[in-house]
Amino acid sequence: MVTVTKSVGGAVVRNRVRRRIKAALDGHAPPTEPTRLVLVARPSAAVEPYARLAEDLEAVLARLIVPR
Repeated sequence: MVTVTKSVGGAVVRNRVRRRIKAALDGHAPPTEPTRLVLVARPSAAVEPYARLAEDLEAVLARLIVPR
């Protein structure tokens, strides 16, 4: 589940940001163990190009997923 706060913008903007984040996350394999991930969308997420948003999410996930 992805949530975006009102500080990002109105309902239309928040829904667009939420859909873009979900689309960027769809290409990743689900975690092997139960995981909760909290992402805080900043207002700049509403104006950043999708490619930049996807790159940023990729970088965050690469830092979080550490092989054991």
